[in-house]
This record gives sequence, structure tokens and C-alpha cells, in this order.
Amino acid sequence: MIISKHTSMLLMTSLLLMISMVTSHRGHVTNWLISKPNEMVACDKENMNLMCDHYQGIRITEAFWGRDNDFECQVDDPLSPLSHKENCLPLPKNLPFQKVEEECQDKTVCNVAAPSLGVDMEICPHVRKYLRVKYECRQLDGM
Repeated sequence: MIISKHTSMLLMTSLLLMISMVTSHRGHVTNWLISKPNEMVACDKENMNLMCDHYQGIRITEAFWGRDNDFECQVDDPLSPLSHKENCLPLPKNLPFQKVEEECQDKTVCNVAAPSLGVDMEICPHVRKYLRVKYECRQLDGM
């Protein structure tokens, strides 16, 4: 039997998803980890929508506010006073994670904007900042 490369990849992905299922002592599925986390970036005051499928909940794995690279949310206007060439690492570093987790954990859909998180919007005023969130979708308990 000849299996195409695409079919082979689908079978391997299905197998990995089945292996990643975590079951309770009664054999009911309580969590279903998706192997590749979702990642969203929202520039400055933009919103982001975190979304999972029906009966799945959001699990935040990372959240960052500031600037730690020069390729996300670049400044295209040469006359802009903002820069994307400098880093800006506000403190406390774990505050964005805590706030996004409080706002979104276990929801199917969650809308987030940096200003609503209580992060310091005025730090590094000359640097264009962004909110970056990584999350997984997990099967909700009892589904």
C-alpha cells in the first residue's frame, strides 16, 4: 500500500493528538492539549481576539508587554517619533501574564487590549510596544 506524504502527516498529527490526551481515573477526557500553541501580537493600543473551538478553553502559556525585538509592530512612518529599533522591558515582567490569565483563562473567546491590563503604557514613550500572548486550547472538563 502506498501512502501519500500528506496522508502520512495527517496520520502522524492524529496520533500525536491522541497521545497528548490526558484522561481522568474514569477514562473521561479532561484535557486535550494541542501540540502547537497559538500566538497573537497586538501593537500598542490594538485589541487581540484569542479563540478556541467550541467546548475548548484558553490556557495562557506566555504574555509579554513591551518590545523585545525589532520585527514585530514596526514603525513604517519615517516622521513618527516612535522607534522599533530599541527594546523596552517594563517591570514587573510577570504582570501581563497574570492579567491576561485572569481575563481569559478557560474562556472560549477573549478580547484583550494592553490598556485594559493595567500595564504601564507610558514607559519608554519613544518606543512602539506590543502585547504578545501565547496560549493553548484545552478540552473543558465535563465535555
